[in-house]
Amino acid sequence: MGKKQKAGMEDQMRTIDRFLHEKINILGITLEFIDIFFAVAIIMLGLVARFAVFGMMSGDYELAFADWMKEIRNCHAAGVPYIGVEPGGADHLSTFDYNCLYQYLIVFLNLFNNGGGNDMFLVKMSDCIFDVVLAVTTFRIIYEMTRDSHKSMMAMGVMMVVPTVLLNSAAWAQNDAIYTSFLMLSFLSLLRKKDLRTWLYFAIAFCWKQQAIFLAPVLIIAWLRNKTKIRYILCVPVMYVLVIIPAAIAGALVPSKVTVDIASLADTGNVSWISDFAVNGESLVLEPVGRSFGSLLGIYGHQVSMFSRLTMNYPNIYTIIYSDIDKTLRQMIITCGEVFTVMLLGILAYYLYNKKFKDDKLFYLTLVVFVSQLVVYCLPCMHERYGYVAEVFAFIYGMFGFRRLILAIVLQFITLVTYTRFLWGASSSLTTANLVVFAFMLLGIILLLGKDLYSQVHKKELKIEKAEEKLLS
Repeated sequence: MGKKQKAGMEDQMRTIDRFLHEKINILGITLEFIDIFFAVAIIMLGLVARFAVFGMMSGDYELAFADWMKEIRNCHAAGVPYIGVEPGGADHLSTFDYNCLYQYLIVFLNLFNNGGGNDMFLVKMSDCIFDVVLAVTTFRIIYEMTRDSHKSMMAMGVMMVVPTVLLNSAAWAQNDAIYTSFLMLSFLSLLRKKDLRTWLYFAIAFCWKQQAIFLAPVLIIAWLRNKTKIRYILCVPVMYVLVIIPAAIAGALVPSKVTVDIASLADTGNVSWISDFAVNGESLVLEPVGRSFGSLLGIYGHQVSMFSRLTMNYPNIYTIIYSDIDKTLRQMIITCGEVFTVMLLGILAYYLYNKKFKDDKLFYLTLVVFVSQLVVYCLPCMHERYGYVAEVFAFIYGMFGFRRLILAIVLQFITLVTYTRFLWGASSSLTTANLVVFAFMLLGIILLLGKDLYSQVHKKELKIEKAEEKLLS
């Protein structure tokens, strides 16, 4: 290759470099073209990876989501508003046991169902859209903390490839990405000292799923340390009431008796219309019950009372207790565990309230990971999915040091093993036999997170003490 050819290639490379590093301002954030190309590529590849597992049908989808989509069409055939039907009735028109926001979403999705042929695609696609929201919000949080666009883009890319995030939406068909996205927006607003938005996003997250409550201790501590205003907590009950109003109105409109063509009803996992109702003829008379305002207010209370197992595949402290003990004894342990968790959080809040230190953004990020992981470790009746908030925030936390990243990876590995146990029935020594081992590993992670939190508080406290000594001297 001649000198002129080499010089031409060097000139060309320099031209490409200049183009890729050309700056552009988007919503007040200065990015380079290479950042834009990377973001588009990583999001598209992330979606392709999710589409690859769309064909997997989890137990949750088969036993719940698939039936809910059929129930919507059954209610439509019966001329009954699905969002207004009381679940679990003798009419078998609804078994829906989530909060109203998700019900509104699947009713909307049903408009595009093509006769039911693509229900699973629609359900999973809506969840995967929020995987992207999760990744973009990760970028925004890291950028808010560092003002480093390259580091923020890396964090966004990492979030798109986190295995449990991918599997939760695309394989499991679960919607944890939705409420967690709003929790992340709440946290971002806390960092920006936007009090109303902080509580508003938290309220929306809570209306999606009650697991959003895991962030509440952090917001309470932020209030104790005068970082947010507690009056905006009223957003939570106000938002909850606003969300259930359409369902309450629909409940009032549910007729007490309907006649429906049996051929228009689809069998679900809970009912086979012809055999269960011993139908003679072409029509069936149903007596649906409308949802009341009181029953809608008690959705989360009903969900809590549904479970009596000490742990549901989550490797927390309750894995050391024999699972087949008497239900009455289990209920005693559950109540004790709930009070114990509240006490631990109260001790933490009391400790941090009385400490004099400058609580920066990294402190609150560490606090979110520590508290959300501590809660799922100490509370009974935890599913493997309930660590989702801690695991997502752990990767953001991991962007601030290699040791922190190691903690996030180990935490991800533990949860990934429990996911495989549910999704594919894995029963190797890594799952069934060693949940207790994983429980002790999680305890180690919590202790290391606590040590990091203490170190941050202690160092900043010492700086304040030295500054006060200088003023006095």
